Amino acid sequence: GTTWTTEPVPVVGQVGSFYGASPPSCPEPTWCAFVVSYHDNVSGAAVALAETRVNGVWSYVQLPAPPASTLITTTLDCSTAGTCRGIAMTGSGLSEITLAAGGWSVGPLAGLPGAWLQSVSCANATDCVAVGEQQHNGGPAVIETRQNGRWSTTTLPLPAGATAEELTGEIGRAHV
Repeated sequence: GTTWTTEPVPVVGQVGSFYGASPPSCPEPTWCAFVVSYHDNVSGAAVALAETRVNGVWSYVQLPAPPASTLITTTLDCSTAGTCRGIAMTGSGLSEITLAAGGWSVGPLAGLPGAWLQSVSCANATDCVAVGEQQHNGGPAVIETRQNGRWSTTTLPLPAGATAEELTGEIGRAHV
């Protein structure tokens, strides 16, 4: 049978306030990734790390946060080993976290103002679906769809008595 073990992962500085972490995404048994963000008690700075585990060894890359912002990680999905997309919140809106061609990057995601995206699923390197809600407090459900490198936004009115949180659970592999 299979057994679970606890493994320490590398970090920068000393972890203070925890801002968020994506669930791990493991498209292959020997390859996993996740993104974590926290306050470093040593430097006083916000830190965002992309962590990868390849053949049993964890490593990280420090991600740049947009100017004057804290990167709050919410979700990440890797369609294959070495190909990931994630969504993070910043003080100025949404950001897209990408692993492609061996490098991690962070860039703005022109989504619906006030949207809080909590789950992303990618069928391949260019096509993803992210779901969440607007205003993070009972606003309409938000669906961001990425096809052929372009994101588009859809909002859904909620049925009476429903909440957007009911939509934002794990959405499984997207087939867009």
